[in-house]
Amino acid sequence: MVSLGSYRVCRQAHLRKRQRRDYHLSVKPPTFFLSSTIYDFRDLRSAVKFYLEELGCRVLASEYNDFLKPLDRHSYEACLKAIEQTDYFVLVG
Repeated sequence: MVSLGSYRVCRQAHLRKRQRRDYHLSVKPPTFFLSSTIYDFRDLRSAVKFYLEELGCRVLASEYNDFLKPLDRHSYEACLKAIEQTDYFVLVG
């Protein structure tokens, strides 16, 4: 037989777990802009992108398809526009 006290403890733990889960679902993951020369640091850029994405972050790197590059703009302008939309700027050098 389960006592009322132990039921309350289990119920409260369940509610706290649900609140944490709902909070994490409602929080927007941070976005990073990865900046460096592409060809010199290809492996390092890939590793940093992989690591940050494993943590749940969104990473913008110009050599990947998730980086929007309008055809009517110079790549420099596309990078500046992308930087405006990010939370963090990572300069690899």
